[in-house]
Amino acid sequence: MKKIDDVGSGYSIWIMPEAGEGERYAEIIRLLSSTYSTPFFEPHVTLLGGLSGSEDSLIKGISDIASSIHSFTTQFDKIGYLEEYFRSLFVLLKRDAELEYIWKTASAKFHLRPDRYMPHMSLIYGFIPEEEKQEIIKKIMVNDIGNGFLAKKLALYSTEGPVERWQKICSFDLSRV
Repeated sequence: MKKIDDVGSGYSIWIMPEAGEGERYAEIIRLLSSTYSTPFFEPHVTLLGGLSGSEDSLIKGISDIASSIHSFTTQFDKIGYLEEYFRSLFVLLKRDAELEYIWKTASAKFHLRPDRYMPHMSLIYGFIPEEEKQEIIKKIMVNDIGNGFLAKKLALYSTEGPVERWQKICSFDLSRV
């Protein structure tokens, strides 16, 4: 039986790693999802979630955002976990001026009041006991995660319903410097 907080809603804008780096993180997520019988998902950092509106207006908005910012390098901070389905185990990103600017730009574009933002890349979704999360953290070496990734795309995903039904609507390359 699914718990109420293991389903998404609306649309989300994801910051995506470039392909090579993305595959490394996908392999970690794939291994963890297989080991713990949890859903697989594409490696990403959610910029905004729970968006609503027409796909056309969301696509236009994300296109505008992507054309106004350039690719950037994220910096990982530490591995953390919460007792939440979608933030069960993750790598926190360091909040720098560039990431803050991108988040505030996106929030303004979609008429959201910038609230609290915890930029992170999830490694596993699910309700995993704390002891097991601590064991996973011990097994994941810094070399497996690295120090961050080059963000080259913004993607719009439909995140309605269970993870298995999520789908990419579109993605846009970030402008180059």
